[in-house]
Amino acid sequence: LATDLLLTAGKGYVVKLSDATDGAYTFTGGTLNNGTIPLTPTRTGATAAKRGFNLVGNPYPSYLDWAAAYTDATNPAVNMRNAIWYRTYAGGTMTFHTYGDGDAVPETTSPLIAPMQGFWVKVAADGSNGSLTFKNTHRKHFETGANPLKVKALDVRPRLRLVVSNGTATDEMLVVGKSYASDVLDSYDIEKMSNDNVAIPEVYSVVSNQELVINSMNALTEGKTVTLGFRPGQTGTNFTIEATQLENIDAKVMLLDKVTGTEQELTAGTPYSFVVSDATPTTDRFVISFAAK
Repeated sequence: LATDLLLTAGKGYVVKLSDATDGAYTFTGGTLNNGTIPLTPTRTGATAAKRGFNLVGNPYPSYLDWAAAYTDATNPAVNMRNAIWYRTYAGGTMTFHTYGDGDAVPETTSPLIAPMQGFWVKVAADGSNGSLTFKNTHRKHFETGANPLKVKALDVRPRLRLVVSNGTATDEMLVVGKSYASDVLDSYDIEKMSNDNVAIPEVYSVVSNQELVINSMNALTEGKTVTLGFRPGQTGTNFTIEATQLENIDAKVMLLDKVTGTEQELTAGTPYSFVVSDATPTTDRFVISFAAK
């Protein structure tokens, strides 16, 4: 940097190196962050696809519990989506991880955010700001011998987790049943953040033209259907879609490929294989249906 930059507590920052020799930075300052840190995330405009997303950061030298910060009894989040997105390096590529309302993609993600880690939040409504406050009561200790971002409590929600693979890279999405959610687009549905990498295929559900990584429905029962979009990234590649999590669902889960006309029941360890000759993304190539057993 040509001049010193004063970093704001709670704000996220991205450093882009100009060449391979860069990368040594000196941080100076006083005491470590402590106490209440209020933020005012913004959302401007009404047409940009990613409007409302704000890069914030865990300001503390400890883990931060997103679930506690979002639902704080005295300082709850206002006009904010109940979700976090963060970029991580896995399998040789940068990918997005997502957490919201007790569910996560990938499955191992939790609401515990590592010290000083940057992550994305989203203001819910156009033309307005949000409010988010981090407090000492939201801070957590290191709880396991593994990264707490990889820890997630079990519950009895019905869940269908689908993973698409091109043999090298994978991507996943989740359909989950919640008694308080609806089958139409609502605040419990979590938007898909694309990796923007043609080497990584992407699968997502589509509700009211919105791409979702977590689709929350009232129930996963006989007669329900879910439309799936697909970004192949590359042509001439063999792909598979597999149900890696299929639990608490009292119905057969059927996958219909509208291009080939093939329908196959999804069961553990039995992926559906297909080939793509056109790399153009589709919003409705596949349909998941829940049928009588």
